[in-house]
Amino acid sequence: VALIVLLIIIIYIVLIFVCHGFTLPSCR
Repeated sequence: VALIVLLIIIIYIVLIFVCHGFTLPSCR
């Protein structure tokens, strides 16, 4: 379970980084 939560957190952080870096329309 811990690995799944860790993966979700990492993906969430990556999405935030990508949204702020490329300002994708779908990241609003």
